[in-house]
Amino acid sequence: MKEMKVDQIPQKRLEGYIRLKFILLSILILMGVAIFLFTDYIAFTYNAMTVKLSGAEVLGSIPYSGSVLFLFYGELMEIFVPTYTIVFAILNVAVPVIYIAYNAFATFKQKKSDKISGYILIGYGAVLVIFYVILLTGNFVKAEDPDGQILTFYKLYELKATFLAYALILVLTGAIQSFVRPESIEGVKRYLFFYAVLIIPTILILLFNVYPSLLQTILAFKNYKLSDGIWGSVWNGLDNFRYIFSDPKMLMVIWQTIYLSVLRLIAGVIPPVIFALVFYHITNKYVRGAIQTIVYIPHFFSWVVIYAVLSNFLTPNGLINNVLVNVFHADKIDFLSRQDLFYPIMIWSSIWKEVGWGTILYTASLMGVDKTLYEAAAIDGAGVFTKLWKITLPALVPVLVYQVIMAIGNILKGAGGEQILIFATSAVRENKALVIDTWLYWEGLKDIKYGLSAAISFVQAVIGFFMVIGAHKLSKKLVGIGAW
Repeated sequence: MKEMKVDQIPQKRLEGYIRLKFILLSILILMGVAIFLFTDYIAFTYNAMTVKLSGAEVLGSIPYSGSVLFLFYGELMEIFVPTYTIVFAILNVAVPVIYIAYNAFATFKQKKSDKISGYILIGYGAVLVIFYVILLTGNFVKAEDPDGQILTFYKLYELKATFLAYALILVLTGAIQSFVRPESIEGVKRYLFFYAVLIIPTILILLFNVYPSLLQTILAFKNYKLSDGIWGSVWNGLDNFRYIFSDPKMLMVIWQTIYLSVLRLIAGVIPPVIFALVFYHITNKYVRGAIQTIVYIPHFFSWVVIYAVLSNFLTPNGLINNVLVNVFHADKIDFLSRQDLFYPIMIWSSIWKEVGWGTILYTASLMGVDKTLYEAAAIDGAGVFTKLWKITLPALVPVLVYQVIMAIGNILKGAGGEQILIFATSAVRENKALVIDTWLYWEGLKDIKYGLSAAISFVQAVIGFFMVIGAHKLSKKLVGIGAW
């Protein structure tokens, strides 16, 4: 059944859809206002006591110049809610009221769905999110404690997560208002069953993907304590991030992560391309199949198995040392404990394990090259290297570009933490083996530095995102091919 166009929908039915959209969005935004007014909007912590204020209580402090009284160990204390939080409390009620009033007029008088008010809601919701981030990270935002001392806002106050939820509801309402047309309800009615089926997967994604990501982001700005939990731990602004980019040890960890990731990037691109070219030019299918199988097998071994195999060669009692001592009468070498040999062992073992698997994509690309191109080139007098440069390598460029862009985005996570955790000995654990992934395990988890660990993961994600976008744009500009 074809979808009915706008001009094919009867006017009365279209007006009904406009009214239905207005009613549903009004209910949604009123739910957001109710969350803001009747749940915790802001929390004040003084010594060992915490006072939580709802949006309605903050608004109720306006006649008293923002003053709120509370009992502290039997003594009546007075706090002053910062003016800027009161201003946003007023706006959080005023903006939805104006939105509903204006859209009621547009719906029932002008019989249309207004888009501009949706854009305004999106903008205001974005301002609230920025306001939330600034108050909980900015050292320049100040507040006054009951003793009259001026401190950083987040050392005294905390905007609760419900404030952020309210802002997201505004953004969602504005997006639906601006980008969902009333006539789309016709399609929703027609495919209502399929939309209903999506409800459970959507809830699961929000619970197990989106919410944990939000918790990790929040944790990056907290001084986490197990006894207080994530939401109960105190905010520390950007202290975790300042530590990451100022502590000499953390800078060393970041540098070694980037260095080893670049080495693994090179090792993950050049050897597979060479092997793919070799496999492509082997004409005997049985020989090619046998070689490919032998090269592919290590990929299916875990790093534990790979370490067990290599240790039989590289440990002081391994095969290589037995040859050095018994044949060449040399001293034993503890390869895995030598700092100068640790990275070469990581890279060469990585190549041995993954080179066969990495050739699959490149070999598949070469299989799509038209054989007649080589015949035509041979007729024109092209040699082996000319064919390689003009025909074979260009066929690999799309896959090669994609692989490199993805690897660049993984520059802070691609050092091979799992491999290093298994291979590292005590002699290299405090220096060469320290990359971000191993630091998160050895110090972040074991020493319960969860806030700092979350901040590092946040930095990894943000830098990786921008690296992928930048590499994609640069690739499109230089070679005309990107990741998408």
